[in-house]
Amino acid sequence: MSNGKETLRVSVAIPVYNGAKFLERAINSILNQSKKVHDIIIVDDASTDNSTEVILSIINKNPQTNIKYYRIETNIGYPSNWNKCFAYCKTEYLLILHQDDMLQTNSIETLYNFFQSNPEYALVGGYEEFISENGEIIPSKKNPQAHYYKKGQIYEFVVNHGSYIACSSVMFYMDKIKKVGFFDEDVIATDELYWPKVLTKYPIAILGEKLIYRGIHKNQTEYAHFVQYEKEAFDIYKKFQRIIKYESREQYKKELSKYLKYKFSKSWVGIAVNVAKQGYKIIPIKYIYRAIKLNPAIILYFPKMWKSFGKLFIFLMGIKKEKIAKS
Repeated sequence: MSNGKETLRVSVAIPVYNGAKFLERAINSILNQSKKVHDIIIVDDASTDNSTEVILSIINKNPQTNIKYYRIETNIGYPSNWNKCFAYCKTEYLLILHQDDMLQTNSIETLYNFFQSNPEYALVGGYEEFISENGEIIPSKKNPQAHYYKKGQIYEFVVNHGSYIACSSVMFYMDKIKKVGFFDEDVIATDELYWPKVLTKYPIAILGEKLIYRGIHKNQTEYAHFVQYEKEAFDIYKKFQRIIKYESREQYKKELSKYLKYKFSKSWVGIAVNVAKQGYKIIPIKYIYRAIKLNPAIILYFPKMWKSFGKLFIFLMGIKKEKIAKS
């Protein structure tokens, strides 16, 4: 954080688990912001790599930067770690930056300025581009468009966005977030449950700007979860029925139920392809079985579904040895 920049009432928290390889580039993206943030909060969820050494080295290199480091001695999982980030925040606004993501240079200033003009909102996010393990920028094909959702517009948000906002792009207005409550800790993809939860009390916004570079690499946590939790796939789907309860308008509840069936069956086909890429054979077939069982019509969605089925077939035919998932 160089001299001469205005300091904003914003904290950036980084939940860490075995993120040594990417931490420095994530933190540098905070240091290189057009405006300074009040502090950087690092919450290490019992990493077993050299994350601690990397973090301490970064702190030593940046003595003028307000970096707060917390280490959890027993792994609690990323939803609980995200809630720790909420708990440790003492400023008015918070952004939770994933360890393998990066902020674009003006992200903090853009989000902060939105709140100055729109204090009624509880959170605001944006869009993403992608960055490879080696630092190669991979532009997103999405055309960013701004969307503003009023309190209670859960159906509109979920159907328009698949209940997805690029999580690292989201800035939270903490006074309002504390009244909503924090992330549900009993389900993966908890952020996709959280945005509708916030909408039960406050409006939310998605700016028509790309604000982050989202890291993509083979060791991402979600790939391990796709394998680890394949037996609980239907249970996770059932937990997402909470979204229907959040929707207060009876005329939209049935449509939300249909949409969630579509969303999960489509996601399971995509997961099957990704897991097959990692060398698994039986688990992808289980995901396909669950997708068709939940929503038989999924096999009729052209052309993308058939393209995914084709990719899966190719991966499965090319696999010579089954890999066993760790429990």
